[in-house]
Amino acid sequence: MKKKYLILLSVVVIGIAAAVMASIWGHRNTHGNTIPKDARAIAMFDLRKLATEADLSLQEQQQFVNRLLQMEVDLRELGLDLRQPIYGFATQEGNFGAVSVVSDKDNLETLLTRLHERGSVSELTHQRGYAWATVAQQWLLCIDNSKVMLMGPAVGSAQDQLRSQMVRLMEQDYDDSGMQLPVFSKLTEQDEPLTVIADAQLIPADWRDELCKALNVEQLNDVQLLLGIDADENRVDIDADLITERPDVKERLQRLDDLLRPIEGSLIERAHSSGLLWMACNMEGTKLVELLRQHPDVRTALLGLNMMVDADQMLMAINGDVTLELTDLAFLLGWSQQPSVRLMAELKNMDFLEQRDYWLQSAAKQSAYGLTAEGEGFCLTANGMTAWFGASDDVLYAASTHDLGTVERALEVNRFLEEERDDICDTRLFVTLDMRPLAAVGRLFGGDNLLGKLRLFQRMNIEMKEPGSFEMTLLAPEGKNLAKSLLLK
Repeated sequence: MKKKYLILLSVVVIGIAAAVMASIWGHRNTHGNTIPKDARAIAMFDLRKLATEADLSLQEQQQFVNRLLQMEVDLRELGLDLRQPIYGFATQEGNFGAVSVVSDKDNLETLLTRLHERGSVSELTHQRGYAWATVAQQWLLCIDNSKVMLMGPAVGSAQDQLRSQMVRLMEQDYDDSGMQLPVFSKLTEQDEPLTVIADAQLIPADWRDELCKALNVEQLNDVQLLLGIDADENRVDIDADLITERPDVKERLQRLDDLLRPIEGSLIERAHSSGLLWMACNMEGTKLVELLRQHPDVRTALLGLNMMVDADQMLMAINGDVTLELTDLAFLLGWSQQPSVRLMAELKNMDFLEQRDYWLQSAAKQSAYGLTAEGEGFCLTANGMTAWFGASDDVLYAASTHDLGTVERALEVNRFLEEERDDICDTRLFVTLDMRPLAAVGRLFGGDNLLGKLRLFQRMNIEMKEPGSFEMTLLAPEGKNLAKSLLLK
């Protein structure tokens, strides 16, 4: 009996040891070991998953690779194992890299020789046990029997330094790599074909400045951005989440959580039936005024407005959904001197209207601005600009044109907003942009330029369900495969 237990125990121990050794061996031989431990960004791209979700046939995958390489090539002779994810990274020195699994080194070198004959890649050289080539004169390609790495940009003597760094990374083991970092685990937990986790300092400067203002912080150090990009037949979804343990940033996100409540959708019926842009949130006026006063420019504008009407009292009366809509492109294209914009907000009361006569009498004594009665509302003229505002049915409105100066329910409902009502009411912030007018302008320019590409899109939505968590969705016209259009055309 004891002998049987000893045999069973031996089998278990051997099994555990084998699993541990397999794990260690796998870590030492995976192409992910090349990821720097101090990488400022790490990306993972799963081409096989993208092909499945975008419904790309084998022939279309072949077309995509041919378009990428700008020549005919058999997928089976690439020399790359595209069933394995491709990893990308950004280094502390400002370089970018990508690494993929090599399935057949000879096939890969044959492909690079063909690319060299076309002038796309330098002639292959062999040094220090690796094959080397230069792509577009600034990017180094390093190949061994199991992986290929591309890094750059670098020119001149900087390429020698980069070459040494690439050798170190190619020989790096799991314990020294970015694979064992907690952020890498967050990356692999995502389901999207393309996922990226990056230092927020890498965000373009203009966006970074706006994010700093929104979070009321000077810098975004110790803040990371997790991105997931998914492609379905007629849509592309981009998820973005802020990740941080900074107490001040977490506190700011909590304040946004208190400020922005779930949207109720009560103003959807009043939206323009074919508006260009529509944005909605839900908030309480007192908190809104506190937020606005924290920004010097806005605080100055409020002080000036309060000299004409009691703007603070109007804003503090807000309690519920708030919407902002831009109805057309005329102003953006320079065809109009004034944008077609309207703000609407649900109110807890309309007590500020009790000052109506006082506002009008005070304005009559002023020369710097004009305020006149316009039905139940007002027309304000100041600094060469005109605006209409007022309140009715416990809804505040402020508009840039006379036609929009109303809170009446639209004669024709906005079909998109009505169809998306349930999704809208599940968010704290919802923005939708009708891309069709932009695409019409893009067609005037035609071709493959950026404006011409707009014809692929019908609508763009941005949602924030929780503070610090956003989703952007690009939708194609009905019956169009957006992913295929982006990848194959």
